[in-house]
Amino acid sequence: ILEYSGVASTSALDVTAGAQGGSSSPSSGSATTTANGDLLLGSFYTANGDTFTAGSGDTIEQAVPAAPSTKLIAEDQIQTTAGTASASASMGASDFWAADLAAFKAAASGGTGIKLVQSTSVNNAGTVTSQALAFNSNNTSGNFIAVCIRSAYLSAALTVSDSQGNSYQEAIQTNQTTDNGTDAIYYAMNIHGGANTVTVTQGSSTTLRFA
Repeated sequence: ILEYSGVASTSALDVTAGAQGGSSSPSSGSATTTANGDLLLGSFYTANGDTFTAGSGDTIEQAVPAAPSTKLIAEDQIQTTAGTASASASMGASDFWAADLAAFKAAASGGTGIKLVQSTSVNNAGTVTSQALAFNSNNTSGNFIAVCIRSAYLSAALTVSDSQGNSYQEAIQTNQTTDNGTDAIYYAMNIHGGANTVTVTQGSSTTLRFA
């Protein structure tokens, strides 16, 4: 779960892209952003544990679990000028994967740009229908939360909620049909401040990881 400052408080989602495949070079495919200064958030699912290297210009913010057994990563970068965007990475070995990109707009001009405030992750919640995860520090009112999810269930019926009553929306969800799993990005805008615990719920009891 990732908290950012400087994201637009309304209509933040700009564009998305998603893809699945089998190789050592997962990529979401491309989309064309419409605003300068977008947050490009990538979420990557792999069937088996591996070691990831971030794509050009990207930073891996969370790897779940740690390399060399990673099955989910969240990576990001700020795109200075609007244009073609994608989320990409490389792995140490070929595997089945799903990759998602969600681009989010910056707040109106006059701000300081988008910055990561804090992040944390659930390594393996086990075979569950839901799992809760608390931020390490209080959220700041008006900020933005993103959640990258890996569910070992095809077309998982996902919902995200939190203890502050923020409203979450799906940015994108992509199936990995060979491995029968789901990768997704959810988000909440203009959040409430204070201590906060995020809960991810899926429609069936299966393994769940999120960051």
